[in-house]
Amino acid sequence: MITYNECLKKLVELGKESGYITFKQINEILPPSPFFLDKVDDIIFDLSQDGIEIIDETEKRITKSGAAIRKPSTSKKFKSKRYY
Repeated sequence: MITYNECLKKLVELGKESGYITFKQINEILPPSPFFLDKVDDIIFDLSQDGIEIIDETEKRITKSGAAIRKPSTSKKFKSKRYY
């Protein structure tokens, strides 16, 4: 039986290659065991601590098609000024 650390290592290696990992990839690597179902939150936390973004499969398709996925900027530099 595969251990928690072995699963995490595989997921980290996969995520480091592309900078992200999909929920589908996580589900494919984790064995169908009640132990691992209880550890999903821990795995997601550990992956994010390693700088690996967890995305939905639809976001992956959008990125591959060339459309950039951008988060709204919170920088004051880019906020529009309104003059009344």
